[in-house]
Amino acid sequence: MSAIFSGITYGIIGFLWGGPWGAVAGFAIGMGIGLLMDALAPDVPSPGQPQLAELAFPSAVEGLNIPDVLGTTKLSGNIFHYFGNRTVELTQEVEGGKGTGGGEDVVTGYEYYLSWAMGICLGPIDKLHAVYAGDEVVWSGNLSRPISGDYEIISLTGGDLTYQDVDRVWHQSLPYSSLVSQGPHGSSYRYIFSGLYTGRMETTSVLANPFGMVDDFSSRTINSSTLSLYVTNSDTNITRSIGTVNYVNRIWDPVSQLCTVIVDNPLLYTLEPNEYYDYFYIHIDGTETIAWVEPGDERNMGNAYFYFGTSNQTINTKMQGDIANTPAYRYLCYVFFDDNFIGNFNRAPAMKFIVSKFPQLGFNENEIINTYDYNPAHAIWYIQTNHWMAQLPEEYMDEVTFSEVADTLYSEGRGISILFDKQQTALAYMETILDHVGGVMRYSATGDLSEES
Repeated sequence: MSAIFSGITYGIIGFLWGGPWGAVAGFAIGMGIGLLMDALAPDVPSPGQPQLAELAFPSAVEGLNIPDVLGTTKLSGNIFHYFGNRTVELTQEVEGGKGTGGGEDVVTGYEYYLSWAMGICLGPIDKLHAVYAGDEVVWSGNLSRPISGDYEIISLTGGDLTYQDVDRVWHQSLPYSSLVSQGPHGSSYRYIFSGLYTGRMETTSVLANPFGMVDDFSSRTINSSTLSLYVTNSDTNITRSIGTVNYVNRIWDPVSQLCTVIVDNPLLYTLEPNEYYDYFYIHIDGTETIAWVEPGDERNMGNAYFYFGTSNQTINTKMQGDIANTPAYRYLCYVFFDDNFIGNFNRAPAMKFIVSKFPQLGFNENEIINTYDYNPAHAIWYIQTNHWMAQLPEEYMDEVTFSEVADTLYSEGRGISILFDKQQTALAYMETILDHVGGVMRYSATGDLSEES
């Protein structure tokens, strides 16, 4: 290209000095100079200089409202802290040029890296399901809020996902001696256990969730699920199952350390004189859809610290290393991206998150409906009493009517997921929920707020 352009340029100059023959001579001289220039410069375009000063953000707004979540929803984050912007040169070995021989490494582009934090919503949230960079899923799973500690480290990987269904079987033995209560649970039956040993202890000696390894089973197709009661003969030391029922769901309360197992009907059995109850056995057989990135297509972004927005949230030491007075951001669910790859352009990607939040309220236990939704009766109670919203004392609420409506909605499977991200009144949000379930709010005979559906 240099030879052609140089030849044309010198040809024009030759024509102006010597007419047609001058143009021919000028073109020949220009071609010679151009070929020499080609030999000195490899045929690789210059990538320019890295533009560190032109870092762009998709969402970094001061004074933005912090949203709240009930149920499961997808929402964007807002960047509130960043540092450590750096580049890595991309090089390619090319031949030195026409007729020169040899090779050299030439810069063909740049990769950009950044550390930044994004606020997501009010905490504490219960689960993280997915992380997006733009429209691409860079992490997916069913990450539960830890019993002890305030964050989890996740690895973000890009690339096109491939999905496949695989079979998985899970089982758990629950000692009968840990049974603390049993009774009705809506239209089903429940067994409540305490003091379960799960084979591992947290660093604070708090028992781990006995269902931690299968908490995402609800997202799979369950082929069969049963709960069996086993008794042992003290004379023969033979253990046998004396009944099996269909396992429906479970609830793990990390505060009380109680595990509730919900079944479709109770197990009834009268012990013989030489028998004693031994243990319950849960069996779940299902199909799980797993995803992975094809080899060669992966591109790691890096690690991220996901904070669930707990009341005991600690300060991120890496952010504190950048700004000495960095707070712990308690009650804020946020994520810190630790020196993550952001692409071949100096722009932080637009990140989105799918999270679940199911506040546990004392008036009723049926806050979760169909795995991902929140009970509308619980949502009304939350809006009325939460100190972020209407701030009414719980003494103003009629627990009996709210609990009855909550049980009805649970049995009907009428859950909701709602994102509080607009500046509107608590009453407006409540009216939307009441319209969804065909409910009304009234004053009871004692003057308390009651709910009917």
